[in-house]
Amino acid sequence: MLITEAGYLGIADFLHLLPLLASGTPAGNSPAGVVVRRAAGRAATLPPDRRMGLLALTAAHFGFRSLQRQLTIEQAGLFRVRWAHSLGTPHLELVADTGEVYTLALGRVGGRDVVAAGGADGTLQLWQVVGGRKTWEAPRAHDGWVRAAAVGRVAGRDVIVSGGGDDGCVRVWDGASGQLVGDALAAESKDDEVSAVAVCRAAGADHVVAVARSAVRIWRQGSDGLG
Repeated sequence: MLITEAGYLGIADFLHLLPLLASGTPAGNSPAGVVVRRAAGRAATLPPDRRMGLLALTAAHFGFRSLQRQLTIEQAGLFRVRWAHSLGTPHLELVADTGEVYTLALGRVGGRDVVAAGGADGTLQLWQVVGGRKTWEAPRAHDGWVRAAAVGRVAGRDVIVSGGGDDGCVRVWDGASGQLVGDALAAESKDDEVSAVAVCRAAGADHVVAVARSAVRIWRQGSDGLG
């Protein structure tokens, strides 16, 4: 099989190659097939040298030492993959049943470790880390993608802060109940895509911070519509 030629993987068109590497097929179950399926999303757009390095690292993660050596030989850069830790078995798997997960945030709510996840369909969800129980879900947190999320405290309350890519606003949610706290915090315009959010405390007050296009917006507790 051509896929077993390490040099070929450096120049292959992964978009056309991936459908031929389905799990359960001889090619898909081969070490090269497993590595390509795992790394194709990032490797496809890389130049050959960097692609070979990423594929070699992925092969090392899976313990495919022979393939790792072949890929490393084909790599022309200064750095060589010698070893990598095992990918291992996930301790816990949290499945978002509403579609693709776009952003994650870790923190504590009510003294418990939690994971907040935003999806492509505008849904915001919160899980408990221990046990994996979903605490709540906000199906229409934003119009379009939920592009950013953060866990923190505002006015003594554990909150989840989310930012939407299509509605240009930031929303604050009660961490325990999932209820919206106050009104949406708007960027300059609806066209300003919110790409990052954070919660912090400065000068004796809590603040929500967001990046919208090339600007950083800051809302202070007790003013600016926050808390």
